[in-house]
Amino acid sequence: MTRLAIVPGIVVILMSGVALGASDHLHRLKLPTEFTAQILVEQGTAPARSGTIYFSHGRIRTEMIDPLKPHSLITIVTPKVHRACVLFPADNAFAVTPFKARAGALAEAMDRKTMRALAGSEMIGGEKCDKYEIESKDSAVGKIELWISKSARLPVRMIVGGSNPATAEKISFSNAKAGLLPETLFVAPPQFREVDLATPAWRAHAPPAD
Repeated sequence: MTRLAIVPGIVVILMSGVALGASDHLHRLKLPTEFTAQILVEQGTAPARSGTIYFSHGRIRTEMIDPLKPHSLITIVTPKVHRACVLFPADNAFAVTPFKARAGALAEAMDRKTMRALAGSEMIGGEKCDKYEIESKDSAVGKIELWISKSARLPVRMIVGGSNPATAEKISFSNAKAGLLPETLFVAPPQFREVDLATPAWRAHAPPAD
């Protein structure tokens, strides 16, 4: 009886040890909740796009230079409520656009509440980085690879959907700086009127499809 009582106890202890060992390397990322950076976006054979990104508590604003248009493309994405819009400052207008999960991949990758494992360490552009691999909750996004600088704890590179080189999106971050950002960056200005991109008059203003 004594032996039987001891053996299950040992099994329980061993199993607890295994469970702790498996989760011991999981941790929450200690990242700034707000930052600004210059970005370079590369996808397949399409021309590379550059611009500025503003990130605040999961909300994302990008101001991208479109080589085919004379003006920048300004988009605001709020993944938490599945909302996206594009701004047209020259026309004092904005349009709500279909929400694409991939546009919110950075918010998912940088979620401070999610436990994730360190996938390794690498040097990128002379900067020491920790690499993390995240399996998106949305199958349309797939795997997200995120490199965070060891010093500033800011993103240096992100690859979304890397399993398919033809459609994978690589984003390189530079001059990233943490700091508070004004709320006005993440909403359409109150004086802007809403327009419909489906109408002929505004169809040409629609952002390019992924």
